[in-house]
Amino acid sequence: GTTTQLADAVCAIAMPPAGTEICAFAGVEADAFKSIRHHWREVLKLDKKDVLSSIYWRKGIAEGD
Repeated sequence: GTTTQLADAVCAIAMPPAGTEICAFAGVEADAFKSIRHHWREVLKLDKKDVLSSIYWRKGIAEGD
């Protein structure tokens, strides 16, 4: 997780026509999580019930710390 490539790729995905049901899931590094969640919720206006994003790790922090 040292680049924005993942978040950039997610944000570049073409969305289906308006009214299409969308469910989104991502398990990512903390910084990518913030960008992806913002894009889904604030830019695309996806409903909270249709979005699951979870931080799996934070760069620079070892597992168990």
